[in-house]
Amino acid sequence: MQLEADFMHRVLRGCLVQPHYGISVLSLKQLSLQATAFWAVCTLHRLHDSPDKIQRASSDEIMKAARDCITNKIPSNLVDEFVIQMLNTIDVVYEQSRVGRQLLVYVGSFIPRNLKILVMPLCLEQVTIAAILTLPLCTNLTELYMERADQSVITQGILCHILKYLRRLKVLALPKQCNDSVIAVVGQNCPNLESIVLNDTGVTNTGIAWLLCCRRLHTVIMLKTEVSPPGAALLLHGLPSLNVLLYDSIADTLWYCSVNAAVSPKFALKTVAFGATDLLTPGHLELLSQMCPAVEWLSLNSAFTYSVQTLGFLPKLTLLSVNFRGGSLDVHFEDFLRRNGMTIRCLQLVEAQDMEWTRFEKLLVFCPALESLVFYECSFERVEVFEHVCELRKIYGKSQLKNLQIFRTPLMTQQLEHLVSILPYLNRLELGHLDWDVEQIRIFLMRYKHLEIFRVLTWRFNGLGAAVASSILWGSSRNIRCLNHTLQLEFPARVIQLDGHFTNTAPFQRGIPQFLLAEYGELSPLLDIARIGRN
Repeated sequence: MQLEADFMHRVLRGCLVQPHYGISVLSLKQLSLQATAFWAVCTLHRLHDSPDKIQRASSDEIMKAARDCITNKIPSNLVDEFVIQMLNTIDVVYEQSRVGRQLLVYVGSFIPRNLKILVMPLCLEQVTIAAILTLPLCTNLTELYMERADQSVITQGILCHILKYLRRLKVLALPKQCNDSVIAVVGQNCPNLESIVLNDTGVTNTGIAWLLCCRRLHTVIMLKTEVSPPGAALLLHGLPSLNVLLYDSIADTLWYCSVNAAVSPKFALKTVAFGATDLLTPGHLELLSQMCPAVEWLSLNSAFTYSVQTLGFLPKLTLLSVNFRGGSLDVHFEDFLRRNGMTIRCLQLVEAQDMEWTRFEKLLVFCPALESLVFYECSFERVEVFEHVCELRKIYGKSQLKNLQIFRTPLMTQQLEHLVSILPYLNRLELGHLDWDVEQIRIFLMRYKHLEIFRVLTWRFNGLGAAVASSILWGSSRNIRCLNHTLQLEFPARVIQLDGHFTNTAPFQRGIPQFLLAEYGELSPLLDIARIGRN
């Protein structure tokens, strides 16, 4: 018994403390929640490890005591995060301990009846099913994220059973087992639903039709489903409040709506994202300008190269993401920015190759309100900065750009320094690769005092000498963390993260439509550097 308890102590301590030689990764709030979950599970574990103690009280009395002493004492704004920590801790106990398997009956005690947000973590199927079967009692749930509950034990029948009791749901993300029967239950029992995520599910046009019963629905994300363009068109015509529709074949959907209408309809879509499977033609982009004049976020991608020549005036456009598919900035893209650049606040360039530096600087001129600029898998033509005449300084002076992200895009030191020098309001700089030494970084930070956030995905030292650079000491991740910590102490008012451990990188908080777009649709004004590092 004692050996098993000691083993459980070591396992749970590994969940609580993460080795890190720089700045602490866990916030005080996270540490408190994990410590509370750890203490609660250890207390129950010791209780069940002593047969004489467990016989003195029934399971119902212990569950009531757990609710009164633990669950009900958690602040309401931290309950949802506490539930996640508790499920993760019980998951570890169940897998590693014989006594821990007996604690499964207490899962319901740690899920309060007034819970409003539940994010199902990735757990063993026994823990997942125990948590899900408690949900019919949580009738106050407004947000339910179940995409990770994709074990075979979670059947369509179980999903239908729990969803029919959750009439206050506003945000719902379903696992891959979801089918038309589950959507039918959602349509009949969730009148307040505002956002739904159906990625990687088996939903078809029949199930999609049930969503028309949810008259408040404004965000639908359904990537990699069995829905065809007529089903997506049904949502566009049947839900006048639909602002976001992320779908694999949105180009074919717009074409279908145009062909089957005497006059091209106008939709209220504010976010349109063409995917890599779409075959963009000039006709599709012209239809977009006609049917979706109120679009604010636009992502252009295609299976083949395309041109924005036929894309018209979009007066409310604030975010533009363009995948050039190996092409480069051309005169048609410049013309489009001349027409629409005044309102654009975020610009993302993907797979733009051999960009001319002068033409790139014109983009900053055409977009005076630009706040965020992202390069991903791009490249520039070689240019001598000392001989270059800056278009931005020559014409308009200063850019308002605050956020700059450069991933998988090689830039010479002179180019990077020149780019930062023409952006006097730059607040955030995130790079995919940097080969400067510590002194170069220190000089860079001292020169540009307006820079408050500086993150690097991969930092490799340069100029240290062959012997030192190849040594294990300088190449170890521990040494990088120590150097990162030294720089952070020198510049305490800034966020400096060069060791691969990133905090507070998510662009949006859970619950708002922008979070759903970033989390499930990979569409956001800024890329999450932590997620890029995991890919």
